[in-house]
Amino acid sequence: MSEDPAPRETDSELPFVIEPATLEDVEACCLIECEAARAYRDAGLEAAYALPGVPRAAIRQAIADRMLWMARWQAPDMPVGFALARYIDGQVHLHELDVLPLFQRQGVGRALVRHLLGWAHQEGLSRVTLLTFQDVPWNAPFYRRLGFETLAETERGPQFIRLVRHEHMIGLPEIAPRVALMFRL
Repeated sequence: MSEDPAPRETDSELPFVIEPATLEDVEACCLIECEAARAYRDAGLEAAYALPGVPRAAIRQAIADRMLWMARWQAPDMPVGFALARYIDGQVHLHELDVLPLFQRQGVGRALVRHLLGWAHQEGLSRVTLLTFQDVPWNAPFYRRLGFETLAETERGPQFIRLVRHEHMIGLPEIAPRVALMFRL
C-alpha cells in the first residue's frame, strides 16, 4: 500500500495533531492504553480492565506497517491517544483506540477515527471494521455516532471470523456483549 498521504495532520481549531507513530511511541501507547482502560474498572467492568494490553511487539509491528497513528497535544508536544489498525480480510480493522482520560471528550478519539477512515479511503479500501462492547457508552454508541453500522455475519471474512472466535476463547463476550461494526467508505 502507499505511504501515509498526510504525515502530520493538523486542524487549526484543534489543540492536537495526528501523525504516524514512531518506535519512540511504544511506551507511550502502553501507558495510554493502561490509563484509558481504567474507565472500564470505574464502570464496574473489572474483567475488561484486567485484560492484557496490546503487546509491545504488536505495537512495534503496527508502527513498521504504518498502521498506528498518534494524537499529540500541541503545547506541550505530548502523546494523548492512538489508533492501531491492521489488515483483516483485505480491509482495515481498527484494533485499538485509546485516549488518556484527561483528554477524553475533547475530540481526540473522533479525530483519530476520522483520520483512519480518510487514510483507508485514500488507500482505495471499501470499509473499516472493528469489534467493541455493545452497550459501553464510549464503545459501540460512540462508533455509531461516527457512522459505523453493524457488520452482518454474511459480510465477515475468514480472518474476521477467527478474530471473533479468539474473543470468545478469551472470554470477552462474558464481560459484556460484543458487537462487530463497520464503516462503509
